[in-house]
Amino acid sequence: MAGVRSVFSISGTASALLLGQIQIIAKAGLCCYPLIHSIMNEVHQSESAVKAAKKAYWNANIRVVLVLMGIWFLFGCVLSIFAVDVLNKIRLGGFPLGFWMAQQGTTIAFILVILAYVLIMKRLDVRYLKQCGKKSSEESTPPPPVH
Repeated sequence: MAGVRSVFSISGTASALLLGQIQIIAKAGLCCYPLIHSIMNEVHQSESAVKAAKKAYWNANIRVVLVLMGIWFLFGCVLSIFAVDVLNKIRLGGFPLGFWMAQQGTTIAFILVILAYVLIMKRLDVRYLKQCGKKSSEESTPPPPVH
């Protein structure tokens, strides 16, 4: 009876080796076992779905950065440098708007751009983590105990 058990028992290393060989056969399309082949296809499809979600996340990230950098350029260069003569005709708090925009407006706009980036990226992170089937760190942490 002990000899029968040793024939049918597989060590952890041997089972990992066997699984690796099955994966190689399945990827090569030589697998004659439909169950193993379907499992390998599911793994491949989930990997490609994660890759697609990562690519969509990166594209959305770049789009957000470009739009916010455009807004920053508008306030930082266009309004405070190029359109200063037009803005100086308008007064804000006793000062010409062009002067105000160059001194305080650009800094305030930059802070608002940073705040918008944080809020938008937080929403993107949650959305694309759900697409990958993962929980965000905010959802996975339990609430603090109430004393």
